[in-house]
Amino acid sequence: MKKIKTVVRWVFGILLLLLGALIAIAGAAAGVLWILSGLLILPPVTKKIPPFKGRRPALIFACIALVIVGIVAIPEPEPTAQAEATPSGIPQDVSPEPSQKPAPESLKIDTEALRAWVNASISSAGDVTAKERDLKKWRSVAEKDFLPVWKSVVLEHLAPIEQRMSEEDWDMGIFDSLIKYLGGAKELYQSLYGSSGTISEVERLTDRLSEYVAANQGLQEKYPFDLRTVSPSYGTFYITQRLENAYSDNILGALQKEFDSYEAQEESKWVAYDVDYVLDTPIPGDTFRILHADSLNPFTQSGVYTVCYLDAGETTETVNQQGFRNTVPVYQLIDSSEELELDQQLYHQNQSQCCIEIERLKYILGAEEYTELQADKEDLSDVISGVYYQNGDTTSGSGICIELDYFSGDPAGYFYYLADGEQFDGGDLVKIAPNIYFSCVVEVETYLFGFSKRDGEIVMDAYYNGVHQSSGIKR
Repeated sequence: MKKIKTVVRWVFGILLLLLGALIAIAGAAAGVLWILSGLLILPPVTKKIPPFKGRRPALIFACIALVIVGIVAIPEPEPTAQAEATPSGIPQDVSPEPSQKPAPESLKIDTEALRAWVNASISSAGDVTAKERDLKKWRSVAEKDFLPVWKSVVLEHLAPIEQRMSEEDWDMGIFDSLIKYLGGAKELYQSLYGSSGTISEVERLTDRLSEYVAANQGLQEKYPFDLRTVSPSYGTFYITQRLENAYSDNILGALQKEFDSYEAQEESKWVAYDVDYVLDTPIPGDTFRILHADSLNPFTQSGVYTVCYLDAGETTETVNQQGFRNTVPVYQLIDSSEELELDQQLYHQNQSQCCIEIERLKYILGAEEYTELQADKEDLSDVISGVYYQNGDTTSGSGICIELDYFSGDPAGYFYYLADGEQFDGGDLVKIAPNIYFSCVVEVETYLFGFSKRDGEIVMDAYYNGVHQSSGIKR
């Protein structure tokens, strides 16, 4: 019987020790009380307690008291039904607005730490590298506090793109990395708060930007030259012969000629001289160039031909029958300039649309020129048109003409310059936001106009290439 009591004491003692340890690990002080009660039950511990009157009932009472006090001291769990909603738990189309999810008043946000984390969490390839524990940490920040930081980080990433766009002959490839980055920025935001009005706008803008970039990539793939820099020309030349490959007079040259004979020929090159006349008879002149054709026989015989061609700056080295070498230009023959000119026009239109989308993105992100630009929220498109003079000058200023776009129904128009009473062409105007219009006259000149009503007068505020200009008053 004594052995059974000892075994029971060991079992209960160890059980209380284990339970107490688990509770203590969870951070509750009650675990310590349970550990003490478990120790008082274990035979090796009780043997070390000096004997005294009422020792046995005192130990039993102490164990029971420690267990009861430990039970009472265990804290109740706090409700967490919506404390940390994950993105999958927030309906994408009914995401609460920032004002509906305020952060606790006691929470102090380390803005610089948050900015650094957002920067580090989006790779240049658009991948989100944030760890789940960091997402859990920053999810406690109210959306209204996170949004300005997120906007400023994305806006900083946009700055190098704008710098490239201010250079001449920039290509559409500069938007590839931006599109990937915007995708990563959107994914990071949605992993914290789900969808919102701002994110939906950025997503739609990114989709449009991708469409314009893809369209221009398709146009460029049709041609072996740069669409941006090449213009078609017409010329009259005296075609004398097909240009043949020259081979060295040795075994290697013979082998190369043999190998080339097995390759299917789908293009050809022709020697084209300037045209001179002797007694009204055309003859080859002294200067020649090479015409590259995408077919084998564009010319039926030697003689004078008027052709459409492109000069892409390519050259080649020729060797005549006497062994003299000469470097001459190579022109690309084309059937007609019409298709090329239409493709070039469409390419530049897509390029302009990308500029407009970048401006809309800057407006969404709160770029400085848009936050500082004076523009009313109430639509003034009906009264904007007119001439705006600065500093009381009535001879120089800017003319604005706003009308409804035939296709979109949105306000659009154009502007022009006035200098000493003379009118000069400006450029088209595109609406970015209420009473805010953007114009890209050439690749390196941008204009931003904002309109507001002050003391009954219509006032125009303007930025040129991102620099604020003086305001003008409609007269």
